[in-house]
Amino acid sequence: MRETRAGVKNDERYKRMGAIDAKYAKESPNLNAAIMDLRTVFIRNDSDGTTEINVAELGRLFIKTGKDKPDDDKLKAMIAAVDRQDPPKGTITYDDFIYFMTRSMTEGAPENQDDLISLIQDAVKAEKEGPGGYMTGPGGRGGRGWRGGRGGRGGY
Repeated sequence: MRETRAGVKNDERYKRMGAIDAKYAKESPNLNAAIMDLRTVFIRNDSDGTTEINVAELGRLFIKTGKDKPDDDKLKAMIAAVDRQDPPKGTITYDDFIYFMTRSMTEGAPENQDDLISLIQDAVKAEKEGPGGYMTGPGGRGGRGWRGGRGGRGGY
């Protein structure tokens, strides 16, 4: 059984994620590999295991990819643009994440969402470099360069 860092058992959440993957892969079969890459990025950056990305997790993703972290208001605005929950939850669910990214790949980037799309594309690229392929950040090994190999704890 998979467990999050907080020790919460997550089997049902991962099953739901698999159903979401299948739904979007069926709609756009040519995006199946991209959906798997996006899933990896999402899981690695959902540090509390809720299958939702919150403001703090999104901010850490900016730092991990070597980008300047926007202020919390800008991060909240990015999340609000993706959050399709009714009422809005102020987080990016896995379904929202995959919906947003597959739509941006098939229909073009939504207006004013270039920063978020670029961030996610950079995170996918870092994952393809290998687990833990994120930037080390200021003061990390060799400054802000790519980390090679596993990098200890998979980029966290």
